Amino acid sequence: MRNIKKSRVLSAAIQHRIDDCIETGTYKGDTTLFLANSGACERVYTIELSKKFYEEAKQRFQNEIDDGNINAKKVVALYGDSGDVLRYFDDFKSMKGRNILYFLDGHYSYLDTARGKEDSPILRELDFIFDVHRKSNGVQVVLIDDAREFRGSRLREREGGGVTDQIIFYPELSYILDKLCEFDPTAFVDLEDDLFMAVTNTQYHVI
Repeated sequence: MRNIKKSRVLSAAIQHRIDDCIETGTYKGDTTLFLANSGACERVYTIELSKKFYEEAKQRFQNEIDDGNINAKKVVALYGDSGDVLRYFDDFKSMKGRNILYFLDGHYSYLDTARGKEDSPILRELDFIFDVHRKSNGVQVVLIDDAREFRGSRLREREGGGVTDQIIFYPELSYILDKLCEFDPTAFVDLEDDLFMAVTNTQYHVI
């Protein structure tokens, strides 16, 4: 994650007094450790679909703890499809009233990343978040990484040029925005530096 994007994520976490962070798409664990080390939240849950990346990241977090980084103890690493794990992991059922930052980056991006039921589980992730919001008076800050990729179906380009015949499908960003507006027309929405942000809670609505 680039420094400017890190600053935006950290700013959102501090501004909205975030209690917990939930990340989808652990990959190497860089963003996970950034959130844990930032001091902006009490716990960081991270979900990874690739067994390989999950095991490697889990070992990295343990190495951080062994090396004396107590912040790494905040990390809870989970394996599976984020659209499912969000629904069924018990901790997520008891967050009523807590301020949550969701960093959604669990998208299939070719190469060695894992591919689940969809190329991006974003719609199932958002369904869960909106459902939690209905039952909670806490702030829900939703950050969607790689916003430029949400443009429907397209052929995926290989590194170094050339195009595969593999079709990748992410929902259109405009469709995601429409769904958000249906759910909460008072939500604060922003798009900058390839990062889409929505804050859904009228009590903390930003003008």
